Amino acid sequence: MADNITLREITAETVWPIMKLNVADNQKSFVAPNANSIAEAYFSKEAWFRAIYAGEEPVGFVMLYIDEKKPKFFLWRLMIASEHQGKGYGYLAMELV
Repeated sequence: MADNITLREITAETVWPIMKLNVADNQKSFVAPNANSIAEAYFSKEAWFRAIYAGEEPVGFVMLYIDEKKPKFFLWRLMIASEHQGKGYGYLAMELV
């Protein structure tokens, strides 16, 4: 399990590597592609989203729905790229959220 997980804002310089991350084919029905999620987030004032990095390598994406009128949020999207699954990255990212 890695302990160098960080959540980073997605910028013009980092958006393409994040959009290229994919889950396994048999998981694609469970989570939207990152490109769709990022586009949706930019047009939703309730969305808070970040790239998940292990060191300097992008490994996933997380997005929350935050209701400013209530002290609540929920996990809208969480994806860890297929080649990085099983390493504890999703668990560690959730601890940072």
